Amino acid sequence: MAELNNIIENIDEAQKLPVNGRARRMLLRRLIDFVALPATAVAPQDRCMGGDILLEMLFYASVEDREFCARRLQVTREAPRRLMRYLAMNDFQVARHVLEDNEGFDAGDLIEFVDNTSTDHRLLIAKRKRVGPSVSERLCEREEPSVLKALLLNPGSSISEAGMDKLVRHSRKIEGLTSLLIKRLEI
Repeated sequence: MAELNNIIENIDEAQKLPVNGRARRMLLRRLIDFVALPATAVAPQDRCMGGDILLEMLFYASVEDREFCARRLQVTREAPRRLMRYLAMNDFQVARHVLEDNEGFDAGDLIEFVDNTSTDHRLLIAKRKRVGPSVSERLCEREEPSVLKALLLNPGSSISEAGMDKLVRHSRKIEGLTSLLIKRLEI
């Protein structure tokens, strides 16, 4: 029943748009649905082709459409990697959906996001369920109090010795970091 209501809402919303905008919006949503299908329902090469077409459309899409796509794909592990990386490095309101919940990113992806995105993006990365030592170490390179505190408060973060050394250095300048450092098992 909820699925039917969702379809009716999409049709009502689409009918308010001009004909060209309506067709584009419906095509975009169908491509998102196709890419979000389970791995058993679509061949990998077809998913990649659909993902490439969707990515090309997202380059010219509104922030609302990109956010809709990110929300729809936030828990999809099988989504094409290029598409997910694009969404993760997008505006914060788009990226937050995939950075918070998607487990399809490896450490290399997360490190690239840390290096090339905003403090808000890094804060979400620091709060992920699992943050590996290499990602934690990269997060510790910047002197961003909110990110460092979130990392230390995250029980799912694993901080390397080099990362802890950086945190100790930052604790001399950032108030409240020392008390959080003491509570970590790595110390």
